[in-house]
Amino acid sequence: AFILFPLFYMISTSFKSISEIFRIPMTYIPENSTFNNYIHVFREYGFTRCMLNSLTVCIITTLITIPVSAISAYTFSRFKFVGRDFIATSLLATLMLPGAVVIIPLYLIWARLSLLNTYPCLIITYIAFSLPFSIWLLIGFFDTIPKELEEAAWIDGASRLKTLFRIVLPVVAPGLAAVAIFCFVINWQEFLFALTFMHSPDMRTVTVGVTMFVQERFTDWGAMMAASTAVLIPVLVIFRYFQKYLVAGLMAGAVKG
Repeated sequence: AFILFPLFYMISTSFKSISEIFRIPMTYIPENSTFNNYIHVFREYGFTRCMLNSLTVCIITTLITIPVSAISAYTFSRFKFVGRDFIATSLLATLMLPGAVVIIPLYLIWARLSLLNTYPCLIITYIAFSLPFSIWLLIGFFDTIPKELEEAAWIDGASRLKTLFRIVLPVVAPGLAAVAIFCFVINWQEFLFALTFMHSPDMRTVTVGVTMFVQERFTDWGAMMAASTAVLIPVLVIFRYFQKYLVAGLMAGAVKG
């Protein structure tokens, strides 16, 4: 009840008129439901552009993070090279680093490269912060796969690269799904970097776009609740259809063979 009631009230408020939102006593279910808030959000505020920006950034980030983290995790799991433990520990340490600590250096870097207010600066930043957790999660998956499985493929004439793509990666598919869901959802709700790096209204992401409804003398609560509900829909769809892969992936990656 503590978690779901705010969500219920958010969705309920998105269908209320301004007069009903401020009515005392408040109503939990709209007496006269209206879609005006949603029409207002997507037509007048241009929230569709915010949705497209977030989808573009998150999808590209996820598609790049998956292969890079998979190959990196496989390397850590299978090869004993000099400095492996130090590099792995350094990756783990970056998980403890708040984004606010590096936001000024990153801003200066993107400014000197003339990449501010562009997709690449946000995508590269998201990839950098998504990779450490993704790599560590996938290392647990690769450690559960017996090396004998790969050796059998090598005996049959398969190269290491072919073994990785034809044998190993299909086995760790639940882990890849878990990484994809994690990467998409975490970056979908990111706010600080998107607010700092994206200056143009046409480049706002959904989290920054929601703040448009808070003005100096008035907050359009109906529009804000409608926008927040729209932002929630892609996440609900992902978890609805990929929840079993996420649970299976996290459970399998938590156990080493």
